[in-house]
Amino acid sequence: MKKTVVIAILFILILTLTSITSIVEATGFNNNFTQAMIATFNQLTEKTDEHFKKVIGKFNKIGNRWLDSDGIKKEKKQMSSGEIVPVKVPVLMYHHISKKVNEGENIEVTPEKFREDMEILKEKKFTTIGLNDLKLYLQNDKNLPEKPIIITFDDGYTSNYKYAYPVAKDLDMKFVISIIGWSIGRDTFIDSNKKITPHFTEKEMIKMTNSGYIEIQNHTYDLHSPEGLSYGNEKKVGKGVMPMENEDIETYRLRLKKDLEKLDSFLKKNNIDANFITYPYGLYTQETEKIIKEIGFSGSVTTKEGIREYKSLEDLYEIPRININQTTEIEKILKTLN
Repeated sequence: MKKTVVIAILFILILTLTSITSIVEATGFNNNFTQAMIATFNQLTEKTDEHFKKVIGKFNKIGNRWLDSDGIKKEKKQMSSGEIVPVKVPVLMYHHISKKVNEGENIEVTPEKFREDMEILKEKKFTTIGLNDLKLYLQNDKNLPEKPIIITFDDGYTSNYKYAYPVAKDLDMKFVISIIGWSIGRDTFIDSNKKITPHFTEKEMIKMTNSGYIEIQNHTYDLHSPEGLSYGNEKKVGKGVMPMENEDIETYRLRLKKDLEKLDSFLKKNNIDANFITYPYGLYTQETEKIIKEIGFSGSVTTKEGIREYKSLEDLYEIPRININQTTEIEKILKTLN
């Protein structure tokens, strides 16, 4: 209601100033008062939200100044009937960012490589979105930019905070990080001093999510382990979220549910809603999919190679991605989208 009133008032002001401008142009009457009014109007339009600029700016003009700004992004809109316009969204997969990447390493990139990749995306007019943004679009609750792309990180390494987060702020981008619960803030295993790749802290996680540049998702609390004993609390597990050998369906369901809800509870205490699960090692079964839907997850993320066209909320399950490593030429990937 308030926005409608503001638009109405400013529309009247537009007409008034348009008339004044016409008089100025016709009579040459161009005093300081008139110029002050036009300057005031310009300030008002700059402070007006993007919605007003899109609605009014397309057909109103004062002198040579259009009300809409060059910075407004073109958006994919839902059809007027409410039907969703199918949208193809690449999902890129990163893990660790390291100053030194060994030859043959498949899940690491250098800080320079990562920043270069993101600058190329900006240059090619891609706009990063989150998984939650895609969900809202498919619910008919949000528009998407013209060329959306999703950047994901798995595991929650400190390098994501140290290198990726600053890039997100510098380039005004959004990244999705799927975290492992037990390893938050740790650089060793729980019951030993054996080193692991450092993971960012709870405080750093909160800082990133509060910034709006980072979206957090669920990578299990303590199931990112090979079959046997889990890395975190040394519980019996299958590989990732896979069932253990000879494990009955009900036991598997309860074990998976307990783990995922443990991380979900921790995140909710920090006002984070993790609506997606990213499968450790990319492993899962159709029973896994059934269980995560029962729990209430909106979607699941895999390591399957590919790019999907999204038409409905059901397409948010078993999302494919494109792995990026130090030797990946991102420009070649982008060319395949055309």
